[in-house]
Amino acid sequence: MDKIPRNWIIWGGSAAVVIVVLLAAFGVFGSLFHKPYPILVQVGEKCGFIDNKGNYVVSPQFASASAFNTHSGLASVNIGGKLGFIDRSGKIVINPQYDNTYNEIMVDINVNNLGVDGFSNNGLVGVEMGNKWGFADKDGRLVITPQFDSENNFWGGSKLTLVTVNNQTGYIDTSGKYVINPQFQAAQQFTESGGLAAVEMGNKWGYIDESGKIVINPQYAAAGHFDPRSGLAAVEINNKWALIDKTSKLVINPLYDEEPAFGDNDLILIKLNGKYGFIDRSGKTVINPQFDYAYAFTLGLASVRTGNSWGYIDESGKLAIPMQFDGAMPFDKDTHMAGVKMGGKWGFIDTKGRYTVNPQFDYAVWQCPSQ
Repeated sequence: MDKIPRNWIIWGGSAAVVIVVLLAAFGVFGSLFHKPYPILVQVGEKCGFIDNKGNYVVSPQFASASAFNTHSGLASVNIGGKLGFIDRSGKIVINPQYDNTYNEIMVDINVNNLGVDGFSNNGLVGVEMGNKWGFADKDGRLVITPQFDSENNFWGGSKLTLVTVNNQTGYIDTSGKYVINPQFQAAQQFTESGGLAAVEMGNKWGYIDESGKIVINPQYAAAGHFDPRSGLAAVEINNKWALIDKTSKLVINPLYDEEPAFGDNDLILIKLNGKYGFIDRSGKTVINPQFDYAYAFTLGLASVRTGNSWGYIDESGKLAIPMQFDGAMPFDKDTHMAGVKMGGKWGFIDTKGRYTVNPQFDYAVWQCPSQ
């Protein structure tokens, strides 16, 4: 909880002590009162949801489903070929009526680390009806009529989102009004209020601000989003990836085989000479490139693969959870668990590597069915 309820404040000589104790209690023990959202799993060809002990909250019954969104408390599910939304009890709160939603298709792991997927902070989600995209609110009401060829969701506090019409991309606000007219070959999303977004013009990528002003001239073969934590973005120069700041200053030279990935700490995942490792914001190597595959850090741990075996390392590069899994996903910030695969089945572990749910599911990540 962020605030102590007003009626808990006790006036009198010991008020300060009581308030301090309450604040400390919430700071230290707040997680004890947190109830994680149900976890998406796949059994056979059906999708359902379990709690963090492995008990079914919603039995496997849907043709497809998305993970629960922590902004809305809802998950999209496919019933009879149309998508609607359920709450954490499994009750249908928005009737199946959409051809697609952004809860279904937005499962990018690096984006997940920004805390954005499905419904955004403003309560709107992209929905497709009749081959056109619009936006609905948490009650299922169409706030912006489907009219776009494609779109994205509002991310990270920005009041703008990108939409595409006739192969040109622009940006609208939460009322559906164009703030930046469609004019770009392609574009990426704003990830924070007052931030920059990557856009493609003349087959080169640069960055604009929320008024549409070009802040960094198009000059890159490809460009990623600015990470709100570090203020850095990955750009491709001469077939190698580098990192720049918001003034376009080259902070880390073009060295890497693929786009670096940001986690929820200060370490950046890179690929160099075919191996994955981690650097800090200055470009100093913290964990030598040595892994055949890896994900960015979440909750102080990163899943890594050597050969066919997966495990988890800590921020020093030390193996925290042994290389024993056939597959391993990043830790989820809501449940503090990670999906792992053993013997062809998926289960879940905690940050100590202990099984919280034994392997028994056909798939258990962020989307169902598996792609």
